[in-house]
Amino acid sequence: MDDFYKYIYEKNGGYQIIKDNVYYGWYPDIRWALHDRDSLISCDWDLGEFVYIERENKYLHMRLPPRGLKRANQYVYRNNGSFRIQKKINGVLKQFGSYKTLDEALTKRDELIENGWCDE
Repeated sequence: MDDFYKYIYEKNGGYQIIKDNVYYGWYPDIRWALHDRDSLISCDWDLGEFVYIERENKYLHMRLPPRGLKRANQYVYRNNGSFRIQKKINGVLKQFGSYKTLDEALTKRDELIENGWCDE
């Protein structure tokens, strides 16, 4: 699946799962919407099978990427034991620093996204 939040839409202060104009529920917490979306995908969107699926919700303790990213670690790359942030802007590859841990790099990447990817 390309988009981390595929089939998840914000609505009325919560989140809905919608595929092919079919509504699969509203959730106050996006982590449960993601979990049920994955469960629905695993049973090919068959609600009869969906009700029997028992899986741990891997999203409960996961750091979720900002909406709009295609991958959870998008723009973060391994670099000889560290992690660097890079993004192509107007056809030019820009570097936004190197960090010791993945968590540090993701935190900085999220800050950059929230601030419009401005150089500091």
